[in-house]
Amino acid sequence: TVRRVTFQLVKGKRGLILLLLMGLLGAIGAGYRALTGMAQSQLSEAEEQLVLGDGESLTRAYQLFQENLSSADDDQLELAAFTASLLNLDYGAEHEPPTDLTVENSHTAFGGAAVVLNRLASGDVTVARPDLETLLDSHPEDWVSHWTSARVAIAEGDYSRALDALRTARDLDSGAVLPVATALRVSLERADDEAVEELLGQLEALNPEHPSIALGRTLLAFGVDPTRSRAGALDVVLPESEEAILSDYEATMVEYVRARQHLASWELREVDSSLRALNQRDTRSVRVALLNAIVQAGGYQLDQALVSLETARQLTDSNSHAVSIIGGLGAEIMLDLGRPDLALQQINGVTGFGLVAARANIEAGNEGEALRLLGRLMDQPDTQEAAHRMLVDYHLRRGVPDRARMRAEALTSTAGQAYAEARVAADEEHWEEAREAAERGLASAPADRDLLAIWSVAVSSLGQAELAIERIDRAGSRRLLRGQLDQMRLDALRVSGRAPRETLAEYIRSLDSVQPTSVTRRASLAMAYEAIGDSERARQHASAVLEAESNHRQVNALMGRLLHEVGAIEESRQYLRTYLALAPETEPTDWARELLRD
Repeated sequence: TVRRVTFQLVKGKRGLILLLLMGLLGAIGAGYRALTGMAQSQLSEAEEQLVLGDGESLTRAYQLFQENLSSADDDQLELAAFTASLLNLDYGAEHEPPTDLTVENSHTAFGGAAVVLNRLASGDVTVARPDLETLLDSHPEDWVSHWTSARVAIAEGDYSRALDALRTARDLDSGAVLPVATALRVSLERADDEAVEELLGQLEALNPEHPSIALGRTLLAFGVDPTRSRAGALDVVLPESEEAILSDYEATMVEYVRARQHLASWELREVDSSLRALNQRDTRSVRVALLNAIVQAGGYQLDQALVSLETARQLTDSNSHAVSIIGGLGAEIMLDLGRPDLALQQINGVTGFGLVAARANIEAGNEGEALRLLGRLMDQPDTQEAAHRMLVDYHLRRGVPDRARMRAEALTSTAGQAYAEARVAADEEHWEEAREAAERGLASAPADRDLLAIWSVAVSSLGQAELAIERIDRAGSRRLLRGQLDQMRLDALRVSGRAPRETLAEYIRSLDSVQPTSVTRRASLAMAYEAIGDSERARQHASAVLEAESNHRQVNALMGRLLHEVGAIEESRQYLRTYLALAPETEPTDWARELLRD
């Protein structure tokens, strides 16, 4: 009986222990299943974040993958590797790539793409090419393979091939964000704004929060041409790198927009700072190249400006609107180089640069064509005032002030009327009248560089050169480029007649550092060289001006004086007679008649 009772007790304890163990294992299993379910849910969320394709979503995807790697299957591990590689390549992350992953042993296109992206992130494009070919052979029907092919083409600078690969990727999966975002990037860099507009619509439908959308809209608003911003009045809100996770390219475009904002306000120092930041980045952007060209040309770095324009030309599509802009800006630079013939070649077939074409024809001696163009431009609201101003200058340089006054009556804006009145008064050396008109214009248009130039010469001629230089310097920190400042300072100091020879020489060297140069600048330099007693350099510049524009009144007078000084009396008389024929009745000419009698 005792043995039987003892057996029953033992049997009961074992059963109890067994029951307890079974319960514990069941609880553990339920917890494991719950944890596994949570992990799979987070892995699914990681995949969804990866699909969105922007920096914040990619970063969230990477975090979720890393937290759940132990529960990930092979395909998910390769998605994690792809996410890390993309963050390394585009966002400057430093995630350690898997050492055992190759294109050959990967299960998915994402795994093979991760290997190729790692090659690109290391800067070794040549090594990426064989891996890419293996990827395309293994997964020819996967959009990721063709998107990766586009990334290799971009690294190689072949944007046409990149766009072809991106079209294939979008055809294979119209819901994939990365091909659309990358195509948008390429189109923005090539300044193909028509394609940009279409791609922005597609990206908005796929991921309306993508930061490239706001940037793309802003760039479209500013336009491609840095000199003709359409966004001057826009309150542009840009994502800050500290607050948003931006790709290297998106951060570059933020800096570009800042530079354009500074340029629109003529904030030279800030433009220089933004350009330095842009040029330190590895960018092949038509927009950045054009911005470089404008700032370089404004600082008289004309050779560098032409190089930047050629860079832009190589980057853009031959059918792009940017081609016209490149041609127009190239023509302006050629005019500054004193080559209206080459300017006309640049402008041939280009639309939207009628004023440049008119100026080129004037300086090339094609006056009939220039007047025809200006007549057409005066009928267009956006070019009307500039065309009238150009005609004012044209008539004054040919000694026909009455026609210049007629142009003044046709101008409607306060600044335009003031410019014409001030320009005519300055040409006749009525300095008080010129000063008053220029001040009236500057009150309504403080950033008008032409009015500031006339005002500074007028007040300097009235004995207030220091006041002129002070205002030019004050404007220089915000509104004017380097070369324009030096030109204004030189003209103001020269007409004052009281500037130290060394000061004049300093500005002359700055302006004369680029050869050849435009008719206007050569005329200014010729008169400045006369002021410091360098007759030889004065004659060189004066001869170049008259070769391009034989009826330049002031330079004919200058050449007459210079030749008379060296005893070339007969040659001097030719220029003096031309000057007297061009001089208005109000201009003092007794000195010229006196020289003719010698």
